[in-house]
Amino acid sequence: MIFLGSQVGASGTELTGALACAAAALRLSREEQPPARVWWVAGVVMGVTALSRPMAPLWIVLAAALGVGRLSPRTAWHRLRGGGRPAAAAVAIVMLGLAGSVLWTQALSLRTPVLWGRLGHGLVIATETAAESARQTIGVFGWQSVPLPTALYGLWTLLAGGLFLAAFVVGRWRDRALLAGGLLVVVVLYELLAAAVFIQNGFGMQGRYILPALVMLPLLSVEVLADRLPARLSARAAVAAAGVIAVSGAGQFAAWLTNSHRYAVGPDGPLWFFLRHPAWSPPGGWAPWTALACVPMIAAFAAARAAHRDAVAATAPAVGPGSSPDPDSFQRDYISLRTWHMRPTRR
Repeated sequence: MIFLGSQVGASGTELTGALACAAAALRLSREEQPPARVWWVAGVVMGVTALSRPMAPLWIVLAAALGVGRLSPRTAWHRLRGGGRPAAAAVAIVMLGLAGSVLWTQALSLRTPVLWGRLGHGLVIATETAAESARQTIGVFGWQSVPLPTALYGLWTLLAGGLFLAAFVVGRWRDRALLAGGLLVVVVLYELLAAAVFIQNGFGMQGRYILPALVMLPLLSVEVLADRLPARLSARAAVAAAGVIAVSGAGQFAAWLTNSHRYAVGPDGPLWFFLRHPAWSPPGGWAPWTALACVPMIAAFAAARAAHRDAVAATAPAVGPGSSPDPDSFQRDYISLRTWHMRPTRR
């Protein structure tokens, strides 16, 4: 997502919008009635996202389905009615964005023909290329010519899969059905988009085409964990979260380093390209840009250290008159899994 957002094109806007739409829908699905500003932000985010690419309305529908799935259709309807004018305005903004997207697509005749007779052949090819498309959803840069180190693909799969499985274990039956259904939707959408649209028309299926739906799953997983994680596991989860944060920061820097290395000295050039004489350098040379790329990694390490410190503080026995150290007495509120509008854990 970071790489695509740095390019001149609509993919970065589409991806960022899809993630923001899922975040807005999940925020609206929490137990408390959201304030007016949340409705306004959700409406603007979804309305703007609808205009990013021809397939963007599909991601808005998927994001809305996540929110409705977390609540139930009846509760979602009451939540919408209870939102009053801000909720009505948000719906109107989304409808305007969707209408604008459809009208623009029709006006430019951006309809891709589907050759139904070749659908079966396309499904076979889509299945054969699924592994490469999965790698691209993690990161293959350039013109699909700059892969990451193999270890990073395994590590990213482990992190995302671990979040998904943890949420599936602690979630309610509704959460599990939503997680499983979301994963199934991603797989089916990949097959259909690849077989019926991209492969048939000569574009070739790429991971970025399905990534807007895929990025919603980790966000849903974290929402379920923040809501359903038992209090007795909160401190351990915070320690694990510290590791996830630190590894993610290091992985992002490694990805930037891999892409930069390719254009500085080529795939077979020396690793420390910015210390020698690279064949290509950005304005100002590699040193300031490398230092700038280290800033997010350092911030991630600082966040990981803070999470670990909070976990240690939560498990430490109370000291003082009348205190009774009980390892199971701490509450999840001691660890800020969510920064505001926290809900009590349901056992």
